[in-house]
Amino acid sequence: MKIKNTNKLFFLLLFISASALAQNLNGNWTLKGPILFPTNISGQIHGIGRVSQVKFHNTNSQKMYAVSASGGLWISNNGGLNWNKTQTDNQIPQGSCSSVCIDYTNDNIIYLSTGDANYYSNGYGIYKSTDGGNTWSASNSGIGNRMAVEILMSPTDHNTLIAATTDGIWKSTNAGQTWINTLVGGEFKDIVYKSGSSNTIFAVSDNALWRSTDNGNSWTQITSVNPNPGNGGRIAVSAANNNVIYVGFVGTNSNNGNGGIIYQSTDGGMTFVLKKGDVQPNLNGYEPSGNGQGNYNWDLFADRNNANILYACGHVVWKSIDGGTNWTKLTNWWQGCHTDMHQIISSPYDNSKLFNINDGGIFISTNGGTNWTPSSDGLSATEIYHLGQSKLSRNIVSIGTQDNGEIYLNNNTWYCIRGGDWGSKASFDLANPNTAYYHENGLRRNLVLNNGENPYGLTSPNNENNYVFSNLNTSIAYVSQLNVLKRTNNLLSANPTWSDVKTFTSKIKSIAISPINDNEIYIVLDNNEVYYTSNGITFNQISVTPSSSYNYCNIVVNKNNTNIVYMSCGSRMYRSINKGISWTDISGSLSLESILNLVHDPYSTNESFYIATPHGVYYRNTSMTDWHSFSNGLPLIAQISDLYGYFDGTNNSVLRVAFYGRGVWESNLYSTNNLSTNELNDNAGTINIYPNPSTDIITINITNPELMNTKAILLDISGRKIKDIEIKQPITLIDFTSYAKGVYLIKFNNNIAKKIIVK
Repeated sequence: MKIKNTNKLFFLLLFISASALAQNLNGNWTLKGPILFPTNISGQIHGIGRVSQVKFHNTNSQKMYAVSASGGLWISNNGGLNWNKTQTDNQIPQGSCSSVCIDYTNDNIIYLSTGDANYYSNGYGIYKSTDGGNTWSASNSGIGNRMAVEILMSPTDHNTLIAATTDGIWKSTNAGQTWINTLVGGEFKDIVYKSGSSNTIFAVSDNALWRSTDNGNSWTQITSVNPNPGNGGRIAVSAANNNVIYVGFVGTNSNNGNGGIIYQSTDGGMTFVLKKGDVQPNLNGYEPSGNGQGNYNWDLFADRNNANILYACGHVVWKSIDGGTNWTKLTNWWQGCHTDMHQIISSPYDNSKLFNINDGGIFISTNGGTNWTPSSDGLSATEIYHLGQSKLSRNIVSIGTQDNGEIYLNNNTWYCIRGGDWGSKASFDLANPNTAYYHENGLRRNLVLNNGENPYGLTSPNNENNYVFSNLNTSIAYVSQLNVLKRTNNLLSANPTWSDVKTFTSKIKSIAISPINDNEIYIVLDNNEVYYTSNGITFNQISVTPSSSYNYCNIVVNKNNTNIVYMSCGSRMYRSINKGISWTDISGSLSLESILNLVHDPYSTNESFYIATPHGVYYRNTSMTDWHSFSNGLPLIAQISDLYGYFDGTNNSVLRVAFYGRGVWESNLYSTNNLSTNELNDNAGTINIYPNPSTDIITINITNPELMNTKAILLDISGRKIKDIEIKQPITLIDFTSYAKGVYLIKFNNNIAKKIIVK
């Protein structure tokens, strides 16, 4: 009889889960893009996202692996033409990835280092997959959180790994279970086996080259390589001649064009001679006589069939056909192949197919590096600084990206409208769905017409300025500049004029206008003071923010009842029922992460608000006693940078989030649900469990640092303790394969309990 009741509960919970998904209780986020390589209308080289490294399959000429700097690991099964994500989205802790190593005896075994190789920063150490990237677990005992710029696998023992890291050389002889330090100290930039050797390895730091002849157990410095200055060492070997080894350094990298130091050995790495000194041309520069960015972008590659052919890249591609003495520039930094190059390498199956790995993605040349074409479709790893959503069209979105310019969405196609690093915020007025106002440069333009940018009258524009547009009069807008509030009454004219409304005593952090009265304005300053005017002119301080407004602050007026105002300060949420005079803390179980955006659905009658933190999206309305996680389907590996919505009172309304490393995602709005009070309270916002229901492995993702190094308790439906679960990492995996089908509970150290369904 007990079994029968348990089954009833089990199927009831399954029904509730299915109903929740159908009604969109938790978000139904899907990738919006860019997915295909953006269409370029900018006149400058463009891209899709920063990639740090590619590797080739040991026996399959069509299979390749790409390490996205902020978006995880990707695999191509057609020689790099298209790319598919692995399950790093939700099983690798939020952060960057630097290098990958694939087991040549079993391609289901993959090692992936976290951390950022380009910015040279640590992460969570090395992770390992034994099922082709579907599940991942930490493999960092001993090596800790060190970032590995490269992981080598012994050609004779697939259980032996050698990693060059931010702090020394590390070795594992048990397939990554444990690591030992074989060369103490040193910020290493590259490591490579001597061509054809299973024991001799070369490793380089900023100014020193090391050699091991016993497969990484011991190391000797090669004193004939002594650059001054060095910076950003790289190594190249050629299968055409295993006695030829190259070592390159960034060098001075000065404005007068000095830089790009090249050493060559012709005796198998015993001794090296200087082939190109710290002189022009600067192989790391934007131009032969200019400077560059140093170690961030720099690599060498020796041709597989001719050891005298050497490529160098940083901002442009260089080629030497005489062993590194003389150099020819093949590309310009603004055209042909995306600048900020991190790797150059040919396919081991086709030496004429040259790959360039850079901030724009992956590019291919088939004529020796002269001409390049992008090969990055599907590699949705765009690093987005800011997102702007048209208020009048669901189909218009602008994103500012890391080194890939401004990319905008028109219907379902992404267009690159400018190149370079573009970090400006963009706002849209309420008169033209396609007109974007850029905060950083004080210019605006019609994205679709692409007819050039024009000023809109503001002097001293800044990305920290706050913009609000009137819902009642499309000619009226307000902007804050430092501690000054400005207003225009002729926004849509060719030359808008702005007048000072009020100069406050401290910097303005947020502005809100009543949706039904342009004269009702709220101002929050960075010193926690809240001001209000009912006539658009005379401001009075009405309250003080309950927590600091200095870093992050948003204030929004509820449309259905304008006495109600919502405000976020730092990581806390507040609600006022008397136009900001007093505030009630409604943070509930929200974590202590900063709230980036506060978005209101103006067509709702139940105070529907959405917030975004770097780790997730949350929702609340008047029927709820706490914030409800609204992050179902969102990747966890990258940080959210923005949340905005398009609202028209129909099913056409949409929420969109931007990630720094995983592009733009979208979901329709929260739908009415039938969940019980207990179900609604089962949302801590700091613990995510997926997939749930599951048949085997369940992932626990913790975003609250206070839960690290604690124990959770696994219980059955009757409350009987099954086992303790140690929470040591942000990601913890539990294998339920051997467990009976049914309902389980996990109780965490903060007294939050999560329900798990095994079916």
